[in-house]
Amino acid sequence: MPELSNKPVYTIGVASELLELSTHSLRLYEREGLILPHRTKTNRRLYSDVELGKAANIHNMIQEKGLNFAAIRNLLALIPCWKICCYKCVKCEHWSTFFDSDKPCWTKAERCQKEQELCRDCPVYLESTDLIKIKHMIYPTGLEVDSKP
Repeated sequence: MPELSNKPVYTIGVASELLELSTHSLRLYEREGLILPHRTKTNRRLYSDVELGKAANIHNMIQEKGLNFAAIRNLLALIPCWKICCYKCVKCEHWSTFFDSDKPCWTKAERCQKEQELCRDCPVYLESTDLIKIKHMIYPTGLEVDSKP
């Protein structure tokens, strides 16, 4: 699968048409803290391929998997972003708060000490566009739980 672009190019109307979702759904996903559309100087939402992938994944989790917003937030909160982004950043004072969270890391007031200034540039946000990628971030290769009894 090709890497998704993080360049904001789609208005909410175009994103809605491409995803076959209502603009209300896209705004709701944003309000729930599940996607972070880019904003222009005039506060218009612009979506990148990453946001389109994330919105499609969220829609799939709701429609196909039967998850609600709270369940999706909890699932995304399981991704060990402090370990992925701040692996050598032992001095980060906020890393322990990621253990007790019920929301994705990009909804928090605390920010990672890595180079990126925006959460939408964080590898955790960029890679959480489908369930397989989310699974691999939660259970990296070699750490997967054996599902056999």
